[in-house]
Amino acid sequence: MGMNSATLRAVIVVTALAATAATSLWCAAGLADLRGVPAAALQLASQPLRAAILTAVAIGVALSAAVLVGRYLNAVVGMFVLGCGIGVLAMRTGAIDGAAFDGASAVGLSIETLVWAPMVLVFALVVFRLSGRLPDEPPDLHERTHRSWLLDPSAGRVLACALAAPLAVWLVAVNDWKGQSIGAMVVGGLVAGLISRLAAPDARPVVAYGAVVLTVGAAQLVLAPAGDLAATLATGQISPITRVMPLDAAAGACAGVSLGIGWARSFMKARPHEAGYAAHG
Repeated sequence: MGMNSATLRAVIVVTALAATAATSLWCAAGLADLRGVPAAALQLASQPLRAAILTAVAIGVALSAAVLVGRYLNAVVGMFVLGCGIGVLAMRTGAIDGAAFDGASAVGLSIETLVWAPMVLVFALVVFRLSGRLPDEPPDLHERTHRSWLLDPSAGRVLACALAAPLAVWLVAVNDWKGQSIGAMVVGGLVAGLISRLAAPDARPVVAYGAVVLTVGAAQLVLAPAGDLAATLATGQISPITRVMPLDAAAGACAGVSLGIGWARSFMKARPHEAGYAAHG
């Protein structure tokens, strides 16, 4: 007897998560700083080129898994899988205290976070393009080009909603624990994803993923302490949002926005073009 569709979807998601987690764990072993401990950012790795290659390998596998899941389920679930894969890699890297010990500057860390924003946007474009229309999207929406998704007026509303992410991160990231840093970004992404989906239900939510990283990175840059990061951390004057490391931001945005979009479905009425939504969501 063959598996029913629900069981098959579960098997696909679990297999994809396991593959991305295993790859990320293997790649994380090469992301060490000069002290021999996990680096908090790529710029702090003892061998930056090797660290960048290993990170690219981990994300490449996670992105492939995300596309596979997106084609069998939908793009939002695929982006969640991508976020989990990056999250495993992020969990094996250092936190803000490690960055301070390595002599990092808050400005440098915020710039690396900002660099991740266009990359996360590209990841989302790839997953959404190859996965097809979401079940709750108008039938003609998937026919838009990549360029029109970015220039559509609704993309501006999505970007504006992403401004909620830094505030949520500020409220959640109350200590220097690595797990809380990633968790704060997930909450920030969730809030932004929920609000943006309710504000622009007919827009492709592609922009939301990169916009969350962009707004958090911009807030980090604005709030970056001017003095020594280690001294600022030791005196307890560090901004909560500065505790988020670059990989934390990328992982939390991918997973959190997906959760927010999924949660938004609970507040939205079904529309005529959503036939079969329950079967595919």
